[in-house]
Amino acid sequence: MEDRVLFISSHPDVIEEFTSAYASEDFQVEVAHSGVEGVRKIAAATYKVVVTNLRLPDIDGIKIVQYLNKTLPNTVCIVYTTKLNTGQAAFLINKMHVFKVFLRPADYSGEMLDAIQQAFEKYNVVEADEGDVKEAVDYEEEQRVRYRELVAAIIDKNDAQSLIKSCAEAIFEATTSFNTKLTEGERLKLLALENKIISKALKESEKTIPDLMSLEVVLRGNFFDNAQGRSYKMEVESNVVKLPGDFILKLYLCLCFVIEYVNMFSKEYEMDINVEFETSTRITVTAVFKFPKEAYRSENANAFEEAARLMYDGLIKANCTELDTMFVPNEMSFKMSLDAGAEAIFERRN
Repeated sequence: MEDRVLFISSHPDVIEEFTSAYASEDFQVEVAHSGVEGVRKIAAATYKVVVTNLRLPDIDGIKIVQYLNKTLPNTVCIVYTTKLNTGQAAFLINKMHVFKVFLRPADYSGEMLDAIQQAFEKYNVVEADEGDVKEAVDYEEEQRVRYRELVAAIIDKNDAQSLIKSCAEAIFEATTSFNTKLTEGERLKLLALENKIISKALKESEKTIPDLMSLEVVLRGNFFDNAQGRSYKMEVESNVVKLPGDFILKLYLCLCFVIEYVNMFSKEYEMDINVEFETSTRITVTAVFKFPKEAYRSENANAFEEAARLMYDGLIKANCTELDTMFVPNEMSFKMSLDAGAEAIFERRN
């Protein structure tokens, strides 16, 4: 399909500026001199990108955007106007799904040209992946239905219900917070990660882990046995005999989410876990990951990595009382405090 832009404006001088700026580009620019003409053209032909003014003599530019959202959601909309405050710009981008907003006069050969070219790429990706997107969305809805069914099935099991609910809320919060900052490909990648985490939370919440020794065995079996380039050491006070079961499960999930997050960046590392009892009902767990040289760097995270970090932070915080993290070149550390609902039992030492 040909790359075509529809430019909607009632100002002849603005139309002249826009069409002249892109006369030599390899995409076609068509013009509508009013909102009504713009709607007619949109209805009659396919435009990958629509650039519209907000102040039109017959139809409010917002209605053009609403029409595109409703009838042609894949068409990428850019707003180019003479006056706009920060709140209005945020509304257009966050609520109306406008791709970019520019104020006149714009840098036609710089930022605006880049935006138009990115808009073409966005349209092409969405069109090409629409089937994949639908499949992913359907799968996400299946997971949400499964979550609701699980909650209904364990309505009397308050601890499990609270645990699953808090995990789901953390995931959806991160997805929503970063939605507008991600490319279509990153959205799909984040959606796949969300589905993976939901499935894992559902599966792991059913485990019964009676004590810290069993916890160490389960972690080693799930993440370190048969994994090349990884080592694992866990230190814990030796005289603890028993901890509340739901407390160990929360600790297990915290460590699972920490390890899953680290695995996004490197498959090779040394992991040290230290468990200290501050009181008989509160522990501090420190997990330190040391990487081979250049295996992990703390700076220059992309939008997907930031969204994933927010998601995992939320998941860990949903299961612990406090969380402190530190990222430096070739090392990550996570310090978590957890409060149990009942006291730990220690063996007496003479």
